[in-house]
Amino acid sequence: MRALLTWCVGHELIATNPAKKESVLGDLPDEDDGRDGDGQQFWTPTFRDQFLRWTDWRFETAADQGRMDPAVAAHDRALVAVLAFSGAQDAEVLREPRDARRNGLT
Repeated sequence: MRALLTWCVGHELIATNPAKKESVLGDLPDEDDGRDGDGQQFWTPTFRDQFLRWTDWRFETAADQGRMDPAVAAHDRALVAVLAFSGAQDAEVLREPRDARRNGLT
């Protein structure tokens, strides 16, 4: 929502972004907010485990069969693990070249 409202300010559709006010930028909701209750926001444990096994397989076959650069497969596997276990959202982790504030992980 805040990104949309920032875009609206940038295109002079509204004067200020109400989502950037200090009162709006409080703590995140508690984990027990009606989701699946285990702290996973979007990936079920079953999906997470299957996806991680697939990235493991992809990395191993990349090295063994030369299908892709093993460094790329390792990078992808690490990124999936960060997203799977940290609870971070992709916008918090990935770089966006058009947005100076989104410089990714360092």
